[in-house]
Amino acid sequence: MYWLKTFFSFYIKSSIHVALAVVSLAAITVETYRLEHSATLLIFIFCSALLAYNFIKFFELWKPSKRHFFKAHPVTSVLTLIATFIALGLTLLLPPKSLIFLTIGGLVVIIYSLGLPFLRNSLREQNGLKIVWVAMSWVLLTVFVPLSLNETFIWKAAFQMGFIQWGFVMVATLPFEIRDINSDAKDLGTWPQLLGIENTKWLGSFIILVGALLSGFWFVQNLAFLFSSWIIFFVLLIVLWVSETDQPFYFASFGVEALPIFWWACLHVFLNQ
Repeated sequence: MYWLKTFFSFYIKSSIHVALAVVSLAAITVETYRLEHSATLLIFIFCSALLAYNFIKFFELWKPSKRHFFKAHPVTSVLTLIATFIALGLTLLLPPKSLIFLTIGGLVVIIYSLGLPFLRNSLREQNGLKIVWVAMSWVLLTVFVPLSLNETFIWKAAFQMGFIQWGFVMVATLPFEIRDINSDAKDLGTWPQLLGIENTKWLGSFIILVGALLSGFWFVQNLAFLFSSWIIFFVLLIVLWVSETDQPFYFASFGVEALPIFWWACLHVFLNQ
């Protein structure tokens, strides 16, 4: 069982799990709007998500003064480099409008991690805005890039699906912030730090309610997406309210991050009824 535990730990810490979650949200967009796609798109999104998350997670360790990172995490380093080359290669197959959204998303990731000269802190350290930027980077990759592969980009569809997924990702981030409230820097300004845990849960519940209502209004003609979104919002609501500072180790990093995969599975089942 030791090898299984070791593999599972690597699966989580190398960002493979979260990259699959991102791919699942992209697949939801593709299947909801019946977009023509190939495995190439999903491979590109997986590699891009893996690269982005490992860049954010390990950037400090990749600095020249900390080159020992490559010795301590050789498999993750090689995996990230491979994902980088694959993503760059597949970028050549994308249309110009897709590259625009990718550039914006890439800038968000870079500024989130490094900041800009005229900013006192990086976006990651802007009070209360951390999860807003995280959700934005996800939506650009999971909604705008797939929709941009159409000959005609439908802004209404991008706004509607983008808003639903944006709200979902923000609330799904809250269990992590609740878990880390005592370990995060005091000036980070996460929602639990600013509002308290209970108020954060109520705010997250309000976002879930808005998302559920808008899903019913915007997707009333698409029952597969409507029912799957209501199911996932209900599950997310439960997950949010049971989240505490003292969580099982993999509650958030595996369980919460598996919710997009569960959402896609629900949608797939309803579409094949």
